[in-house]
Amino acid sequence: MRCQKNEQPGELKTGLDPVISDEVLLDSLIEMADLCIFWKDKRRRYLGCNQAFLHYFGLTEVEEICGKADQEFDWRLGSGEEIAVENALLTDGIAVHNYKKSIYAKGQWRKIVVNEKPIYVEDKIVGLLGYFKDITQEGREQHYLETLAYTDSLTGLHNRRAFVRTIARYEDEYERNQIDFSLLFIDINGFKKYNDTYGHSFGDEVLRRVAACIRRVTGYTGVACRIGGDEFVIIHQDRNQNYIKDAENKLHQAVAEIEFIQKRPCKLELAMGRAVYSEVNDREELLRFADQRMYLNKQKRR
Repeated sequence: MRCQKNEQPGELKTGLDPVISDEVLLDSLIEMADLCIFWKDKRRRYLGCNQAFLHYFGLTEVEEICGKADQEFDWRLGSGEEIAVENALLTDGIAVHNYKKSIYAKGQWRKIVVNEKPIYVEDKIVGLLGYFKDITQEGREQHYLETLAYTDSLTGLHNRRAFVRTIARYEDEYERNQIDFSLLFIDINGFKKYNDTYGHSFGDEVLRRVAACIRRVTGYTGVACRIGGDEFVIIHQDRNQNYIKDAENKLHQAVAEIEFIQKRPCKLELAMGRAVYSEVNDREELLRFADQRMYLNKQKRR
């Protein structure tokens, strides 16, 4: 639909409808939006908002917010940082793009992303226009997807992707701050015979039980990963390497306490090998070095 040539500026006319002003169209558009739209004066006091904004905070009339600033409400906005951001906008015209912050609404803390820009009248800033979007659920979904991407579905430990990411982060910290880290490579002796003799269901339970021991020994200071098959690793930033040595001893003891799996007698043994990053200064060499030591220890136990 196009404007008629004989119309006055700011008016839209159709064959059936009376004149519709730009102001009416803009008001309708603002009310249709599912974004929470608001505008404020130069003292950061609300001048208006749309219905989505009112609904978000459980309000019914725009008069409930007019003339008030954020800190006067119980949604707990208006921190020092937020005030500074809006003051920079209102003083220097610095627009706010995708500013993430927490807000208290609907009886809980929620995450929102805010965009704001200055309102100019005759080249002077007289206020601001902004909108925000609730991203709480998006954050939860993103966290859920990331957890899936970095978790081994069988054992609940970190997977190989998480292992690679952790090693890269630790390697970077070593190069910047000389914080060394150790790796313990773990393998289940004779794992293949469990699958061949009792089936994969039994083998999966063996992996889960060993993973539970690894998780218990690792605690909250190390990172435990299943990197494939019956191979696991524990990584830990440790200047004196005592943590990895203790973890190896505790893991032998924990696995030795397993006597039955699926009501069958089962005596599990692990082969392990340690390596320290400063020995090799390369993430691939670190894993290979620990793997070689694990293999030597496995040969000794035969």
